[in-house]
Amino acid sequence: MQNLENCPGIKVGGYNVNNIRYADDTVFIAENKDDLQKLLNIVEEESRKKGLELNTLTIQTELVIMAHECYTISSSMEGISHVLRVSRLCCNSLTEAKEYGLMIRLLTGVGRYGEMMYIFHALQQHHQFELLLRKGMDREDKLKIAILDYLKRYQPDDGEAYTMVALKFSMYRDIASMLETCGHRTLKHLKDKSLDQSKETQDSLKKCLQYFQDAAESYVKDNSVRKAQHCVKLARLVSLQLQLLPSGITVIHLTRDQVAIFTNTHPRFIEAMVVVDAYERRQDWSDAVFNNVVVNNDTRYLLEMKLHVVITPTLVEDVVKKYKNANPKPTAGLPAIRKLLTSCKDAQLQYKLAMDLGLTDIVTAMLKADTGSFLQDVTVMTM
Repeated sequence: MQNLENCPGIKVGGYNVNNIRYADDTVFIAENKDDLQKLLNIVEEESRKKGLELNTLTIQTELVIMAHECYTISSSMEGISHVLRVSRLCCNSLTEAKEYGLMIRLLTGVGRYGEMMYIFHALQQHHQFELLLRKGMDREDKLKIAILDYLKRYQPDDGEAYTMVALKFSMYRDIASMLETCGHRTLKHLKDKSLDQSKETQDSLKKCLQYFQDAAESYVKDNSVRKAQHCVKLARLVSLQLQLLPSGITVIHLTRDQVAIFTNTHPRFIEAMVVVDAYERRQDWSDAVFNNVVVNNDTRYLLEMKLHVVITPTLVEDVVKKYKNANPKPTAGLPAIRKLLTSCKDAQLQYKLAMDLGLTDIVTAMLKADTGSFLQDVTVMTM
């Protein structure tokens, strides 16, 4: 440092100052770049005599970062643009020298990730992308978003890298969103294909199922309950499609009318409910109950339904109306109506419907039961 005493610097209190030292850091100061270069040349020459190598790339990187800070403080857009152009040239030099650590220093020091995607490219091409995930990087929120944005835009098929980054930064929502998108993309590929029992079709459906299951799990970790539930519903739909492949029935990519037809005619209530939930349709179930229970006398459907939903008085009344209006009447209709009436929790409605249908045995049983006095009082009041 003694050789620097006569080198130009800046005047402070009448003294010539060309370097400031603190611990193992040294800052060189000059009025212009030519004087600064002279200082660096002297330091490099003296260092070489002592067997030390001066890393000019490190100095260049730090100078670019400091220049960006100065231009940012002074709000000089022209200066910032110049720094970004220099940063690209600096990145090329760092890539040739395989100075990947300095490359990341340049990226985080300047911090304009959107304009410096070329550094992400360079790291990816030279298999050094993992350096962005080292300890301490998880505190850079903007960097985390930039990394994921880069992978989405330029490496859309590299789900492994995306998941690795998101897991490293505990960004479960981003993982879930990516997996859900992959699930929808896989479903879309099946839209124009016939759903046969081929291995290709089954593998695609299984892959799609796994995407939605994993997405739901990640959404749960992010406390995004509603989105997790939606993915669970889609996973159930895909699982159902796998089960129905041998029968030739399709439940994916249905229109609103096709959903209604399926739910009103399908003989298994739980499977119909899976379809309704996945397509987020409101269903009153009266048509489905009439077709399956009253027309087809499928008591299993009614039992299965009672395990999952409440048989409301309105539903019972609607089904009875459909039975009354049916012409001709279903052969097994009345016995099925009897079973349906026993599921009605509204004693007054149950009594009224039994009277209208001439089901005297039900009427008599209700009058003899605990509800008898209440029904007699109501009957007298309505007369």
